[in-house]
Amino acid sequence: MLSTTSQEQISREFALKYKTGLITEGFFARCRNSNYLGELLTYLSFGMLAMHWLPFVILGGFIAGVFIPNMLKKDRSLSRYPEFEVYKANSGLLFPKIFASDRQAVEKSVEAG
Repeated sequence: MLSTTSQEQISREFALKYKTGLITEGFFARCRNSNYLGELLTYLSFGMLAMHWLPFVILGGFIAGVFIPNMLKKDRSLSRYPEFEVYKANSGLLFPKIFASDRQAVEKSVEAG
């Protein structure tokens, strides 16, 4: 897990060094909040180890009260970029969007033509 986080941070730093604007490649191509997803999976595993319902209730409250508002705030901040709408259509808020929407194909055809 630490290796993945380190690779993500290196990838982000590299992308920002050579290109300004939105990072829409690598881990961020399909998931806009990969760090929150990693934290969610970690906390879910702790809840499963506890084998009790209370950790899941606490995690649900934390997700609803902290994670989701912060993810939506980040989306509002990223909306200032002109390419955000296409990026939003092709990536999931928390879980990776496996299949790209048709808008991506339309954008590529417009750019090519």
